Amino acid sequence: MKLFTLVLIVLLSIPSAAAIEGSIRLLAVSEGADVHGSVADLSLEIRVGRGRVFLETFPLTKVDTQISMRFAQQIACNYIDKDCSELDFIYTIRAPAGIIGGPSAGASAAVLTTMLLTRTSFDEDIAVTGTINSGGLIGAVGGIKEKIDAAALNKVSLVLIPKGKRFSEENDTKVDLVEYGKGLNVEVKEVTTLAEVITYYTGKEFDKPIIPFKVPEQYQDIMKVVAHDLCERSGQFKTQIVKDTLLLTLVNESKNYRERAKELMKEENYYSAASFCFRSNINNGYITLYLQDLTEEQVIQKLELLEKGTRDFNRGLENKELQSITDLQTYMIVKQRILETNDYIDRAYEETNSSEVAFLLSLANERLYSAIAWSNFFKSKGKPLALDVNALKTTCETKIREAEERLQYVLLFIPNALESVRKTIEQAYDDREKGDYELCLFKASKAKAEANVVITNIGADEELKEEILREKLLVARNTIAESNAKGFFPIVGYSYYEYAKTLDENIDLALLFTEYALEMSSLDIYFKEPVGLEIEKKGLILVVGLAILAIIGYFFRPKIAKKKRSK
Repeated sequence: MKLFTLVLIVLLSIPSAAAIEGSIRLLAVSEGADVHGSVADLSLEIRVGRGRVFLETFPLTKVDTQISMRFAQQIACNYIDKDCSELDFIYTIRAPAGIIGGPSAGASAAVLTTMLLTRTSFDEDIAVTGTINSGGLIGAVGGIKEKIDAAALNKVSLVLIPKGKRFSEENDTKVDLVEYGKGLNVEVKEVTTLAEVITYYTGKEFDKPIIPFKVPEQYQDIMKVVAHDLCERSGQFKTQIVKDTLLLTLVNESKNYRERAKELMKEENYYSAASFCFRSNINNGYITLYLQDLTEEQVIQKLELLEKGTRDFNRGLENKELQSITDLQTYMIVKQRILETNDYIDRAYEETNSSEVAFLLSLANERLYSAIAWSNFFKSKGKPLALDVNALKTTCETKIREAEERLQYVLLFIPNALESVRKTIEQAYDDREKGDYELCLFKASKAKAEANVVITNIGADEELKEEILREKLLVARNTIAESNAKGFFPIVGYSYYEYAKTLDENIDLALLFTEYALEMSSLDIYFKEPVGLEIEKKGLILVVGLAILAIIGYFFRPKIAKKKRSK
C-alpha cells in the first residue's frame, strides 16, 4: 500500500515537473485622482501545451495588456529561435492598486519570457519600462517620471527606459530623467533593443553575434537573369517625338530609373536594379500605348490576349509542387503578381478614360512579365521541407492572428488607423476560405509588417528612426543569415532587405521593406518540428519510466516472496 501511495504521489507531481516559473518587477502607472507610479509583480509559468497565452491580473487591467503579453511572447520566442507552438504561457500581474493597462509591460514580459526559456538568472533589482516591437526593439511609453519615483520607493537600483525618452516635458519645463533619477539614487539608462536590456539584467552580452554571411551564388545568378530580362525591356525613347509635357517628364523619369539600375547592377544589387527597371518599363509602356491612340476594339483585343497569356501561365503555376522555402516564396510572389495582373485587366475593361486605360494596360503587361521572370526561381534547389496542406493552413492562420494582434496594438494609440492593413487581413481570410494558404500567408505577413512599421514609429523622431532602421537592418541580416545557415535561403526576404538598404532617402519606405524582409526571412520556423521543453520532456519521460518500474515491482514482488518462502 505504501508503494502504491508513493507511485500516486510521483504521478501527481508530473505536471509540476513539466513547468518553468519565475517573476520580474514591473513598473506601472496607477489609476486614481492623481497619476502616480507603482511597482507590480509580473510572474510567468511556462508548461507543455498548445501555444496559448493567458493573462491573470489583480486588480483587473485592460484587454490591451493581454495583447501586450502575447506580443512579448512571440518576440521572445522568435528572438531565441524557439518554436513555442507546444507550450502554454500563463502570465500573472499582481499590483497593490489598479494599474493602467497598456503595452508598457511588453519589454518586461519579453525579458522574463526570454530568461525562463533560456534558463538564465537575472538581477531582480532592475526594472524596464517600454513596449516591445518587432526585431526586439524597445518602444516609447508614458509616465516614466512617475515610474522612476515608484522605483526609488521600492529599492529598484536601475531603471531602463526607451531610447529618446530621456527628457520629459513638465509644466513647460524639460526634465532630464537621468539626472532626476540620480537625485533619488536610481540609475536611469536609455536602451534600444531587447538584447541590450537583457545584458543589463544578466551582466552578460546577450546580443546575437553578426553571423558571417554570403549570398548564395545560385540566388545571385537567377536574380541577375531576372534583372537583365526586365532591364532589357526598358528601351530608350527619342525625346523629340514626344511633345506632351507629362510624357516628357515620364521619359526623363525612365532615364533616371535606368541610370540608377545600371549603378545597382554594378554593385550586384540585382533585385533593386530590377525594381527600377520595372518602374521604367511601366512608364515606357504607358507612353507607347498612349501614343498609339488605340480604338476601343484594339484595347479589347490587347486585354483578351493578355488575359489568355495570364490564364495559361497561371495554369502551369497551379501544377507546381512546393518542396522548399524557395519554392514557397517563389510561388507566393509569382501568384501575387498574377492576381495583380488580373486586377489591372478588370479595371481596364471598366475604365473609359483612354489615358487611364493605357496606364492600366502597361501595369498589367509589366506585372505579368515580372511574374514570368520571377518564376525562374523554381529552378533553384532548396532544402526539402514538409509543406503539406495542413502545415500551410496552420501557418496561414497563425500569421493572420499575428497581424490582427499588431493591428489591435496600433489601435490602442491611433483609433481608426490602418484601413489598408484591415483590408489586407480580410483578403488573407478570403484566401484561407478558398484554400489558397500560400497567398494567405503572404498577405498576412505583409499586413503584420505594415502594422509593425506604425508601432515602431510611434513617438519616434527622424533621428531615432535612423537608429531604429540601422538596428532593424542588422536584425534582418542576421535572420537571413540564420535561415541560410539552416539551408533555407529566403529569396524574397533577402530581396526586400537588399532593396531597403538602397532607400536611404526615404526612411519610412526603408523601414517598411525591412519589416517585409523580417517577415519573409523566418518562415522556416513555422514548419520545423516543434521541440517544446526538451529538458522537461526528458524529465517527464524519466519520471513516468520510474513510476512504471515501481508499479511492475509492486505487482511482481508477492510472487518472488512466495517462491522464497517455499524454499
